[in-house]
Amino acid sequence: MVIGVTGHRDLIEGDRYDLEKQVRNIFEEIGKNYPHTPMVLLSPLAEGADRLVVRVALDLGIHLIVPLPMPRTLYERDFQTPDSQTEFNDLIQRAENWFELPLVEGNTEGNIREYGKHRDLQYEAVGKFIVHHSQILIALWDGESSDLLGGTAQIVQYWLKDFPQSIGSMLSPPDPVKCGPLYHIMTPRIKNPNPDKAKTYQKIFPEGYSNNEEAERDYKRIYKSIESFNRDALNFESELAAKRGASKAYLIPGLEAETLSYDLKFIREVYTTADTLALYFQGKTLWTLKALCILALAAVAFFEAYSHMFHDTHILLLLYPVLLGVAFFFYYRAKQNEYQNKYQDYRAIAEGLRVQFFWRLADLPTSVEEHYLGKQRSELDWIRSAIRVCWSITGGEVNNTISSGIAPQDIHRMQLVLKHWVENQYTYFNEAGWRDGGQLKSIEQKRNLLLLLSVGLTFIMAVILTLLGFLFKPNLNKWLEQNRLIHGLLLFIIVSLPAVIAAVLYTYAEKKALSAQTKQYAAMKILFDKARGRLRDLVDLGRYDAARYKESQILVEELGKKALEENGDWVLMHRERPLDIPR
Repeated sequence: MVIGVTGHRDLIEGDRYDLEKQVRNIFEEIGKNYPHTPMVLLSPLAEGADRLVVRVALDLGIHLIVPLPMPRTLYERDFQTPDSQTEFNDLIQRAENWFELPLVEGNTEGNIREYGKHRDLQYEAVGKFIVHHSQILIALWDGESSDLLGGTAQIVQYWLKDFPQSIGSMLSPPDPVKCGPLYHIMTPRIKNPNPDKAKTYQKIFPEGYSNNEEAERDYKRIYKSIESFNRDALNFESELAAKRGASKAYLIPGLEAETLSYDLKFIREVYTTADTLALYFQGKTLWTLKALCILALAAVAFFEAYSHMFHDTHILLLLYPVLLGVAFFFYYRAKQNEYQNKYQDYRAIAEGLRVQFFWRLADLPTSVEEHYLGKQRSELDWIRSAIRVCWSITGGEVNNTISSGIAPQDIHRMQLVLKHWVENQYTYFNEAGWRDGGQLKSIEQKRNLLLLLSVGLTFIMAVILTLLGFLFKPNLNKWLEQNRLIHGLLLFIIVSLPAVIAAVLYTYAEKKALSAQTKQYAAMKILFDKARGRLRDLVDLGRYDAARYKESQILVEELGKKALEENGDWVLMHRERPLDIPR
């Protein structure tokens, strides 16, 4: 849970205790509601409110990430006293990560050295960064409007009304990432020592909701999904530990991973958690689907056996509702524990992070959440929010720009992208297409054979009985009356059982989306095949130069967008086929 902070620098010393108490109450409220979800605080460590909130957060064990509005040496000019400088150095050393935002267009290190508009633009940039990358904002603000560029009032305005564009990229206006609640602590300051309702706080939601209750429900839904992910990660940690190594190695092997930067290692860790959890819940989902199909088949088989053959064996009739009851129990358990939704959601997170990892490895500044699940809104917003967190706290967006020149490490990184993403994904889609296509073909063949067998044998039996009826009508009817078991057995084996098995096979193939998935995999195989051919040509050591490197970056970015679109369609396709007892 990424929490941003904004606030006044000129706090009144005597108010610190009460303000710290309110900040602590906010953190404890969030922690109580989402006990398995670690909190991360984004703060540029400005004097006053920023540091007050950071001190409380660190005392509570909350992680600290520090985005600096400008190069550190220039930013430190804000801290005039030795005590302030010492405090800044102490806090930044306790941060899990810190990074410098790029200079705003038109700014230089020379023109931001002195106080004025250019330097204020950098303060505004860090405020926008915090707004864009936080899920919750704490504002220590006196409630007064202000035109100060990068001031607390402006940041609050951005949060509640005018969501800013992200650093280094463009958000589609109709599809912004949602800000969460604003915790406004009414804060006295030297310039305004007596604001109304001083040192109390209220929760305010961004515009766009008809009332606070609607907004509260929306954000709780997102945060509860994130909490569920973290809870599962902890609950199944030991059970899935053995599988983490294989998941990490598939993304990128251990020896090559040792040289990765902090942000790539972090994304790799979260990817591994999402991937192993997705595989776990995939297993649960498929097991449940098979159990439902088998139980439904058995229930109908016993009912048909009772109907056609064993009229006096009433336990067979009892087995019909009993087996359907067991099927309903498995269905209810899967629904209650959200096996299928978690499998799909965690897979969506893993695939989004896969693209983010390789975009970052290719030195691309693009953020996945801006290009992901645009068509699959509402219940899947939490996935975009979760992926945004991974990008936010690594500072990936601000640490990268599309390169104009190349270095040996750039060539090596692009080779890793080619080998471990493009070629691996081509292999995966090729094998998955053959697997699902083969399974679909096998099911269709069995289903068609059963239906043909049923119709054919029924026809043969009908012809034989008709002919025998002409020849031995009284005797045949008498014989059939005396041998109802054989007659019923023939009807059961020839008509009922093949039709029921064929129907269950059809249900299984449809729920697994084998037909649609096979077509999707075939299309992605072609896409990655073309991409690997072009990227191999571009990453030719004998001809590799800055222009070819930039072209390879553009290719990797476009391929990632196509992969994200396919992942979104995959989720939607499976959402439309929920687990259910075969009808």
